[in-house]
Formats: sequence, C-alpha cells, structure tokens
Amino acid sequence: MEEFLKFNSVYTDQYHKIAKEFKRIGENIYLDHAGATLYSEKQMQHVFTELTSNIYDNPHSMNMSGKLTEDAVDLVRFRNSVFRFDLSVSNT
Repeated sequence: MEEFLKFNSVYTDQYHKIAKEFKRIGENIYLDHAGATLYSEKQMQHVFTELTSNIYDNPHSMNMSGKLTEDAVDLVRFRNSVFRFDLSVSNT
C-alpha cells in the first residue's frame, strides 16, 4: 500500500503540472501527440513575447530586421543540430 501511495503522489503532482500548462483542454483527453502535439501555456507566452518584442522580416533582406531574423534562424538551426547530436550520442 505504501508503494501505491508513493506512486499516486508522483502521479498527482505530475497531473497538476500538466493541467496548469494545458488549461484549455479542460477535462478532455488528448492522445494524438504523434500527429500534432499541443503547445503549452508557457510556450505560447514565450512565442507571444518574442513576436511582440521583435520585428522579424525576410532573412534575406539587407536591413536590420532581416539580419535579426537571419540570426534567429541560424540560432534555431544550431540548437537543433546540437540537440540531434546529443540524441545520436546518447543512443549509441
């Protein structure tokens, strides 16, 4: 019984964290994470802040906003390559 209570406590804590990040689904159950994973509240707040704080432009434009966009795209590509490298190393 004690083991069950430990598991239940972990599950309940995790449930509350998930419920906080996905308020909009309420009591619904969402299982299609392979096809289209839902964005969390935190992710949407970060994207909103990013889009309302910067001017993104065509990354091939020769102006400051184009350069900002090019740098942002390069940073995402770099982070993605590091992430993929970490996955390939950890899976070997």
